Amino acid sequence: MAEHSSITETSRVAAMGERALDNSRVVAALHAPFRDGSRPVRAAQWSAGVVRDSYLVRWLTAEPEPDVVVIDLRETWTVGPVIAVLDWLAPHGLRMWHGSIARRVLNRTTTAFRDAPVKLTSVVVLGVALARLALSLGSTGTVSFVAHLVVAALAVAGLRVDWTWEELRESRFGRLAAALFVPPEPPDEN
Repeated sequence: MAEHSSITETSRVAAMGERALDNSRVVAALHAPFRDGSRPVRAAQWSAGVVRDSYLVRWLTAEPEPDVVVIDLRETWTVGPVIAVLDWLAPHGLRMWHGSIARRVLNRTTTAFRDAPVKLTSVVVLGVALARLALSLGSTGTVSFVAHLVVAALAVAGLRVDWTWEELRESRFGRLAAALFVPPEPPDEN
């Protein structure tokens, strides 16, 4: 019963507030300049029409011309010689790449990274942190020294993680990172 009376009291106060706002001279004065047909509203509507009908807006939003111009860059004087050199070098470069040590090292590194990305990254970070500590021993401040030790400790902890690239990508952190770096969907045509 007490709950019902508090609800009716609340609705009675709300109704009084609405009546006070409807009859308020301050609210009426604030709304007056923005009624339909008032000068500011007509000026805004006129400005919107001018912008919408302007040549620049029509040009920017026009449909592209159906005639497509195709330029063969091989026939130009500036880009043509560069393309000719690249065309001549490409087969030789590919032949050298297929038998190179660099390709084998890159393939092995890629496979190792897919098998244990956190572990491999931790090895690199640990090596860099220890090298920086060794090179700057005695010349760094306390904060820098502690920061290098923290990074090295995190890298050592990362050596114990043996997730594969697929497991890392399917984890909650991997999905979050993917969501952060995926470009947004293009807007609808309408």
